[in-house]
Amino acid sequence: MQNNIQLQLINSILRFYEVDEITDIYYKNNSIYGTAVWRDIPNEVNLQKFVWKICLDNEKIKRVITILDHIFDNKKFYHDKILISDDEIKEIFLRKNWDIDTIEQTINNLYNIDIRMIDDEEETDSFFLHQ
Repeated sequence: MQNNIQLQLINSILRFYEVDEITDIYYKNNSIYGTAVWRDIPNEVNLQKFVWKICLDNEKIKRVITILDHIFDNKKFYHDKILISDDEIKEIFLRKNWDIDTIEQTINNLYNIDIRMIDDEEETDSFFLHQ
């Protein structure tokens, strides 16, 4: 079953990798498959197939996206490295009336997202964010 919030999460992660577009999206066995497309070199397109095994419910996904949006919009990252500390994230979202358990769970969920790269039909590497 297609779920836009799940695809939105993948977009939110892959924008840290400067992906221009996601194509060839399909859902199979509780996973989302697709192809990341970069057009950063004139007349050249780079492609990377991927799969994300869906491991979060929609509410948890929405919370992860909210934190990712904050990090991205405030430029608190360098490529796949998050430059803001967990304590700073906690402070920011406590002021937004999130409870501490929800914040900690969401941070943990964010760091456990592992979008696997597929090369020659095998999972090889991952897109993920870290500190």
